[in-house]
Amino acid sequence: MKQGRSSAMGALALIILIIGGGWFLKIAPQLNLISGIQKDQANVLATNVRSQLLLTKLKTDYQNIGNLKNELALLGRSVPANASISAFISELNSVANMHGATIKSILVSDAKPYSVNTRVPTDSGIKEPPPLMDDPKITGSNFVIIPIQITASGKYPDVLDFINSIQTGERLFLISSLSSAGSMGNKPATTTAQSASNKSGKVDASIGGFIYVLLD
Repeated sequence: MKQGRSSAMGALALIILIIGGGWFLKIAPQLNLISGIQKDQANVLATNVRSQLLLTKLKTDYQNIGNLKNELALLGRSVPANASISAFISELNSVANMHGATIKSILVSDAKPYSVNTRVPTDSGIKEPPPLMDDPKITGSNFVIIPIQITASGKYPDVLDFINSIQTGERLFLISSLSSAGSMGNKPATTTAQSASNKSGKVDASIGGFIYVLLD
């Protein structure tokens, strides 16, 4: 009887061993393989979703390529690849005529490499140009500043309109200094824009600023 029980227990142990061996040798590797395939499939699906989103964005950008080219052209005229001084002077004269002002003189100084701490001479002393965005792509080797000094004459409101227009014109022009002088009859001439604003006669305005060139 004991021998029969021992045989039964041995057989049971053998069955358990066979089943366990089958699990570790065949079933477990298959389950791991299936799990790996499922993870790879999930990664592929996620990649496909990202690719589809990128493709959709590229299609949208391509549909708007005309607008992007127009914006690039406007930026190119705002900060051109060469000085284009004659074109800028023509723009100034056109704006002055539009507002009934008269340009009496334009002084263009030598171009200088741009840096955050660049200082340039003006009639009233050494001035710093207004700081621009600190961009590592903008360096003294590809970006230059050109100081401009303009004297304009006309009625005070017309001169103000002229100044506003050249600040918002096609060519980027940043004003760093502004003064004006005007008179009425035998009254003394004023020396500030605030005083001149109270006069209805003509004023002479001195406008200092900078234009920029982004070299190719």
